Amino acid sequence: FATFASSAIFDSTGERIGADLRKRLFATLIHRDLNFFANNRAGELANRLSTDVHEVVEHLVHNMAYFLYNLIRALTAVASMAVISPMLTACISVPLPVLLGGCAAYYGGHIRHWTGRQLDVLARSTHVATERFGGISTVLSFGQRRAEQRRYSAVVEASYGYARRVAIYEGAFWGSSYLVGHAALMTILMLGSHQVLSGEISPGHLAGFCMYAIHLTDAVVELSQATGGFLRAQGRGARLFDLIEGRDDR
Repeated sequence: FATFASSAIFDSTGERIGADLRKRLFATLIHRDLNFFANNRAGELANRLSTDVHEVVEHLVHNMAYFLYNLIRALTAVASMAVISPMLTACISVPLPVLLGGCAAYYGGHIRHWTGRQLDVLARSTHVATERFGGISTVLSFGQRRAEQRRYSAVVEASYGYARRVAIYEGAFWGSSYLVGHAALMTILMLGSHQVLSGEISPGHLAGFCMYAIHLTDAVVELSQATGGFLRAQGRGARLFDLIEGRDDR
């Protein structure tokens, strides 16, 4: 029942957010002056209403559910660890968010930037395809099928180039998160072994602590992946909110 409720509520919420974004964006665009439409192609604007909104909702809502689930896992693991050894808990729970936050801040800027560039080029490709299909009689009359094919391929390749950069930075972000998480676990093993040898905690307590630490590490790594999804949604949504709030000068 909880799984049913979670799936139904989050999916319904996502669709509601998507519908509201589309209505707000269309209401904003339809009231812009002629100069705006002269400088912004119809195909690109249509792509914002369809693809961009869908991508924002997809990454935002699904990652929100994933984020909340793993946040609860992390908090319960920390609470259980604190009962066994407050000192070891402080050693792993204090530096871990700081290091992961630094990774998110560094890689997040690149992810947002290149995601926005990718969506700009994708919107341009939609306009190119729409324009050429709408004027297909002209294309055929002048024998420009090959030329238009090359033009569209060039735009798609440019989009792929940006998507590849996003993938590289996301991979680096997730890899760094795994490195930080498992390095923290190894640190706990070393500190805990010294406490066992000095008689401060028993081997059974250390084993239990490490089990909770593994749960915490897994939850934190998955929280990082959800954060990567938020960063991608932020990059995809930046252009939308520029249009909605009138910050677009083109």
